[in-house]
Amino acid sequence: MAQNAPLISVIVPVYKVEHYLRKCVDSVVAQTYTNLEIILVNDGSPDNCGKICDEYAENEERAKVIHKSNGGTSDARNTGLDVARGNFIAFIDSDDFVSTNYIEYLYDLITKYDADISICNYLPVREDGVVIKSRNSLIKDKFYQKEYFKLLFSAMLYEENIAIYDSPCIKLYKKDLFTNVRFPKGKLFEDVRTIPKLFHKAEKIIFGKEKHYFYQIRQNSATTKKFSCNTFELIEATKEMCQFVGNNYEGLEKACARRYVSAMFCVLRRLVETDNYDKKEACLLRKKILLNSRGLLFASKVPARDKFALFTLFFGVRVFSMCWNIYKRITNRK
Repeated sequence: MAQNAPLISVIVPVYKVEHYLRKCVDSVVAQTYTNLEIILVNDGSPDNCGKICDEYAENEERAKVIHKSNGGTSDARNTGLDVARGNFIAFIDSDDFVSTNYIEYLYDLITKYDADISICNYLPVREDGVVIKSRNSLIKDKFYQKEYFKLLFSAMLYEENIAIYDSPCIKLYKKDLFTNVRFPKGKLFEDVRTIPKLFHKAEKIIFGKEKHYFYQIRQNSATTKKFSCNTFELIEATKEMCQFVGNNYEGLEKACARRYVSAMFCVLRRLVETDNYDKKEACLLRKKILLNSRGLLFASKVPARDKFALFTLFFGVRVFSMCWNIYKRITNRK
């Protein structure tokens, strides 16, 4: 690493992850890129996370801890942003971990392409340590300049490797992108609401093909837990994202409609998986999907799975639910 390498702030929001936290922070401490500021934001965690964070602050001079009352992931990330001194910002979720050259890889990409954001691929990992083969991974680097951002947002809306686009992790950002941009406090699916704004502010974005981030699949994480009324907020967050993209990039109306319908499908799938689900609510959601999906069934870029789900929905929620259960068994999807 060059002697004049800039300071990079790594922000780790921490809440109820005492069994995963050490592995996460150890992977940050071990980075080959050493000029780091490691900001651990203890978001009022009721377990031993606060003590673990304090241990790192005592033994690792680059680590600092902020203890705060619980305000959610967005608030924790914002708290880290408010005190970050680095020229660049990276986020790592406290139940995930990274390769030893994660930051170095992202920094090399950002300097090689003179980009504002660099992004790497990721690997999902089960709690038993088994790596899950990720689908739709990049096979080569992709570089976007401002004039080609319409293609970038099209890929986001059609969910081509969705985690690469939506997650605030697996990315390195120039700090000034966060001027007047923060994660919405108290909102779920804050990533969907925020990442498009950061992309839009950038001039150049580089997507790297290498996998350096390990996303841990937890049974009770926000992305895997069963349906609740809060799940409906995904629809509102996606609508907000699509409105933002549509207002800034012409010609993506069908792509926006597809992403909006996809969010409603996601909510409907989780709803019908629950015991004694509200059939009236499911029928209302079905009508809303069909109303907003005109033209999608024969659109070339809409994934085949979406088209099949839409086709089954014409025959009612019950048929859709039966077909979804069959699909899950065939694909071994949780």
